[in-house]
Amino acid sequence: MLGMAYFLSELQQPQKQITTKDSVIMMGALVLAFGPKAIYFPILLLLFLISKTKFKSPSHYRLFRVALSLSLLFVTASFILPVLLQGPGIGDARGGTGVNPREQLRFILSSPLAYTNILLAFLKTYLSFDRAEGYMNFFAYLESAKHQLLLLVTFVITVVTDKAEEDGFTSGWKTKLPVFLVFFATVSLIATALYIQFTAVAYFTISGCQPRYLLPLLFPLLAVVGSGKIVNNMNKTSYNAMIFGICSYVLLSGIWSACISKYS
Repeated sequence: MLGMAYFLSELQQPQKQITTKDSVIMMGALVLAFGPKAIYFPILLLLFLISKTKFKSPSHYRLFRVALSLSLLFVTASFILPVLLQGPGIGDARGGTGVNPREQLRFILSSPLAYTNILLAFLKTYLSFDRAEGYMNFFAYLESAKHQLLLLVTFVITVVTDKAEEDGFTSGWKTKLPVFLVFFATVSLIATALYIQFTAVAYFTISGCQPRYLLPLLFPLLAVVGSGKIVNNMNKTSYNAMIFGICSYVLLSGIWSACISKYS
């Protein structure tokens, strides 16, 4: 979240020169975040969108791209090398007795079209609004918070209306298209990893891919959705109070129903 906030801030301020401190925080935050979850490494590719004009000199720009390339290589290697050197492993026993990562990988490589159909059919459901509960108001093994519709409507309204003049710099297709591609590529990688490690060989769908895995991807995606022509002139204090008030109500009522009420 911190790395993406810095990244989007830089895109929205094209006249501002990026400092070494900003570069280190932006890149470092992402690399640290990918430590336990290296499969999100495609997100680092978005940093290549930062324009050359943002840097003090061509040498600073080249240094940034070299550091970014090395960071990307490091994170990617931490994800791929264990598989290349040790194999795909034995899989997750929670997926059932039919899980066999080696055979599953062989199936994917030998039948790419069949697996592509499986993946796309799964993503059609996985990315639908019907699954939004899993990353919006889900309390894991307890229950889901109530008022999902209220939260979903607030969610959509916020995405459309939370716009300012600066958002015009991130609403063009030169930014949107790379973000959409990175989103799709990362979700596909996550689903494929779960298909290999958690799903029976050649099964018709993908098991174990939870909606919460989308959370790191939602912020950059939703930040570029919508039109830069929409400018919200509403008082920011009132606007933020309304949005956070609704979210707080749903959260606190969920905590009450899922946790506190069980012991009262």
